[in-house]
Amino acid sequence: MNVFELIKNGYSIAYRYGLDDVAKEVGGGKDRVDFEVLCAQKIVAAMAEREVETPITVDICGKEELVLVGKTNEKETAEFLGSLAYNEYGYALIGKRLVVTGWNDTTTELAVDEVIRHITEGADVPERCVCAFDGWYVDFPEPALKVGYINDQNAGHLLAYYPDATLEDFLAYRKKLEGEGFSLYDENDIEGNVSATYTSKKGKIHTYFVPFECAIRVVTCLDGGYNLPSLEPIPTEKKGDCYMTQLGMAYKEGNFGSGYFLTLEDGSFIVVDGGGDKAEDYEKFYRAMKRLTRDEGGKIRVAAWILTHMHWDHTANFVRFCREHRDEVELEAIYCNVASRACVYNAYDPPLPHVHFNEIPELFPDMKKYIIHTGMKFYIRNVRVDVFYTQDDHFPEIVHYYNDTSAVVRLAIGGQTVTFLGDARYAASRVLCERYTKALKSDIVQVSHHGFDGCTTGVYDRIDPTVCFWPTSKSHYKVMASGSMHELYFVDTRLHYEMRVHTHIPADPTQTIKLPYAKGDEIVEEE
Repeated sequence: MNVFELIKNGYSIAYRYGLDDVAKEVGGGKDRVDFEVLCAQKIVAAMAEREVETPITVDICGKEELVLVGKTNEKETAEFLGSLAYNEYGYALIGKRLVVTGWNDTTTELAVDEVIRHITEGADVPERCVCAFDGWYVDFPEPALKVGYINDQNAGHLLAYYPDATLEDFLAYRKKLEGEGFSLYDENDIEGNVSATYTSKKGKIHTYFVPFECAIRVVTCLDGGYNLPSLEPIPTEKKGDCYMTQLGMAYKEGNFGSGYFLTLEDGSFIVVDGGGDKAEDYEKFYRAMKRLTRDEGGKIRVAAWILTHMHWDHTANFVRFCREHRDEVELEAIYCNVASRACVYNAYDPPLPHVHFNEIPELFPDMKKYIIHTGMKFYIRNVRVDVFYTQDDHFPEIVHYYNDTSAVVRLAIGGQTVTFLGDARYAASRVLCERYTKALKSDIVQVSHHGFDGCTTGVYDRIDPTVCFWPTSKSHYKVMASGSMHELYFVDTRLHYEMRVHTHIPADPTQTIKLPYAKGDEIVEEE
């Protein structure tokens, strides 16, 4: 078979009906097409390079001579995909149709690249080609259900989604894992949303059942590709009180973002996100931490950096702080769950390539990285962390707003609880409200997306906070507190005038409270 000659002879390139295939300007940013559409367009472009104009269409067009790209609804795609392992990809000529696919966007793109190589070279090739992507744990025991979706979760993790599941199916799956020699690491039950983490010589399996969805998710990772957090509090020497600090940004100089750190009893810190780096705000990190550190040598010991998502205004400032003060800083671990490039290709405001983020392992070679999953509970020092939402929960839906990949976590510290929402938006809010009622309760909350177009009122009703931290400037905060019923601010108005929040703290300037915090307690401000 000559791929170029085949397509040249009257073929069209087809992708799945219903995908977003129109790129447009949205809110000052560019909305792209869904990733499978991009893959189809790449084949069209490759044919154009050889001066052949090739039509592009959807899979329900009724034409026989099609190159079926990605997970189309056609029987030929199902036939070929069913013959592949979860890490395999490739192409096959089935009847008159050339199927080009993998189980997820990452491998589909690799399959397309293989076809493009054959188009460019113009050589005769077999009618079927199958390749394998290394780095995923794919031969894991599965539930006795038909898999509905496979996704690349980044950092060597793979997600399998099984719809039409029951609690009995989940319990049977757990028995199967244990019967095949897997060891239970931890389990949890949050209002009937049950989860468990298992390990074996082959790798890790984190699985959870969501009653509202009637679905089981299974997240896997090969042995050696993950770390497991502490399940018990780690005894520490109490050297002082606990504090929460919200970092102010140089808003007048064009900087912005979200950056927090918690001072633990032993004087070490937990950093959550970090803010943007358009100004020298990294020095605010340094000054505030230097004032609160209790290390005898003056070392700033960061027990953990919790990263909600990879947007520049949540990461860059802390990275620069680490770079500029490397000799005075010790970073022990990062906790995150960051979406893969392919998964967020058509997400509004996707993150730019984070070259600066890649510096962290170079600066701290002994640092550990923990991938957190929904349902996990663990400890950093003696601070308990509960994970209520991660990017794992967004799938199988395509991510169209990157903010909805934000991890939502709650930390118990100093006799109170603090929930960080990152930039979570409507999709995350829907999941949180569908799954939880009282479990989200927290004393303090970081208001989502700087107070703009973030979580819904249902999320804040369930959190029911008494203190709100607003990662935004005073000028923006005044609008948010004005009582406006504009669609961007009606959630802010509810927080200010319809709930029992007694303290609102904007991030202008840097402000610190001692935990536990009560109404009227001192709020320390520093530039």
